[in-house]
Amino acid sequence: MDDATAGASRPPVVAVLVPDPRDVPAAAGTGTAGAALGTALTSAFPPGQRRVVVADGAGDPRGLHRAVSASDVLVVAIPVAFPGWRRAATRLLDAAGPLTGRAVFGVVTGGWPDSAERAPAWLEAELRRRGACCLAPALHLVADGAAGLAAITAYCAHWRPLVPSLVGLARRQTLPAAG
Repeated sequence: MDDATAGASRPPVVAVLVPDPRDVPAAAGTGTAGAALGTALTSAFPPGQRRVVVADGAGDPRGLHRAVSASDVLVVAIPVAFPGWRRAATRLLDAAGPLTGRAVFGVVTGGWPDSAERAPAWLEAELRRRGACCLAPALHLVADGAAGLAAITAYCAHWRPLVPSLVGLARRQTLPAAG
């Protein structure tokens, strides 16, 4: 079996990257919104034919690199309801390594209304600077958890149809670092 056939037969992998819990205050939350977004984005695939892996930046940079390398699509989830959110996000993205050729969706939680425009714009620019293909705007939720599910559902109703094509494209060639 050649590489293209092997890649086509394995389930698509969505890696959800969340900051190291030590960089985020306990009340800020981390990966619930990211995991929900990753699951909803891949819901076009049958449940047994998709994997959503949550990889935090905690103490295992190799594990984080492996998650990025094995992924077909990335979701980067950043809580912004605390003053050091940019530092935490930068540490996560530094640990993740280059994002060239990866289709990336961003989700920002908290910090509303203070960071309503700033946080998503910063995250999108930072992801592109690192080579990611960001076709969709970052989703900004008021809070992590169940409160954001309606917004995630609406967002994914629009962007989910692109995911199978992005997976196929990513497996065949490097995605452009499109803006």
